[in-house]
Amino acid sequence: MVENSNVPNCQKDLIFKIFKAPKVVNSKNRKYSENWILLCLLFQIRSPTGYKFLRDHNILPLPCINTVRKYLLAIKIGCGFDPNLFKLLKKKFSTKNKFQCKGILLLDEIFLRESISVSSRTLTYTGLEDCGDEIESKQESNLKANHGLVFMWQSLGENVAQPVAVFASHGPIKGVDLAKLVVKAILLIEDSGGEVVGLTSD
Repeated sequence: MVENSNVPNCQKDLIFKIFKAPKVVNSKNRKYSENWILLCLLFQIRSPTGYKFLRDHNILPLPCINTVRKYLLAIKIGCGFDPNLFKLLKKKFSTKNKFQCKGILLLDEIFLRESISVSSRTLTYTGLEDCGDEIESKQESNLKANHGLVFMWQSLGENVAQPVAVFASHGPIKGVDLAKLVVKAILLIEDSGGEVVGLTSD
């Protein structure tokens, strides 16, 4: 009945999870679909208090916070251009019209406080220069990062803004390297289906 209705997919997932929850005696044995886990991740990030309230009062069959954190820790976070992000952008652009695919590339460089720490999960240092594999001179650098460069896509056809890359450097990124990064960002966005009609920075 639900499958043949006009109910959105996210609401269908919610209905199925509510009906399946009582069938599991031990809540630790619940199985979750990828879409449901993704919705839970987004909800927990947006409102940890709301997530805890709905779970503690059994209003929704949500996974425990430790389970959500395990999924978050499994996400590889780093600087540079992420190919997986542009694959998702390509999928998103395929659902948009021509005007919605037009947008502006924004870039902003900010000053960061120098700080270094050790990641117990990967046994690596965080807080050092990290430009991915984009700038050869900064690869395997041991300098502390004190500047951050962010690239963001802003659609002209709708109120959508999406960061596409971030870079951490010691001092401002040189003009030649910055120009290369801008060109690559434009190429990656347009290869994903977007159209960059302008570039702006502060």
